[in-house]
Amino acid sequence: MTNEKITETIQKITAAYNCSPLEGMLSYEIKRYQTEGATDKQIVLNPNEAQKKEIKSMEFAVHEVYAMDVFVTTGSGKMKEANLSTTVHKRSDETYLLKMKASRAFFSEVSKRFTLMPFSLRAFEDEKKAKMGLKECVTHELLHPYQFSRTVMGNLLLNSNTQY
Repeated sequence: MTNEKITETIQKITAAYNCSPLEGMLSYEIKRYQTEGATDKQIVLNPNEAQKKEIKSMEFAVHEVYAMDVFVTTGSGKMKEANLSTTVHKRSDETYLLKMKASRAFFSEVSKRFTLMPFSLRAFEDEKKAKMGLKECVTHELLHPYQFSRTVMGNLLLNSNTQY
């Protein structure tokens, strides 16, 4: 089984229901303590032209684990970034000596409680202090926000996230 075969199969299934997968959605091999795959082993659903050129064909091996993100819409599959503020972030592997005391305390709590897993600001006792510390952490790329995207108004969107 290859990544191209999976892409074709998902295209056929969604077409049978008059839907299409979102353009450029990546599914990838994951390793222990990783929420995103930093690997060449990727599956692209509804690839755009640039992705068609850069993603290589590959075979699946025994004992590999893949996070399958499948987003299906009744529209064309094109997404636009929404201008909404996010409260869900994830930690990166970057290092930086933070200047503000609030930022250092916030990042220390994130590192202890969530390691590299995504978290919401609602998980913190004092959300105002968390927001204060968050800005410097995001500016210096210690934390990455999960961005909101949207489809054209009136289109339905289905999300399925599974690990195989």
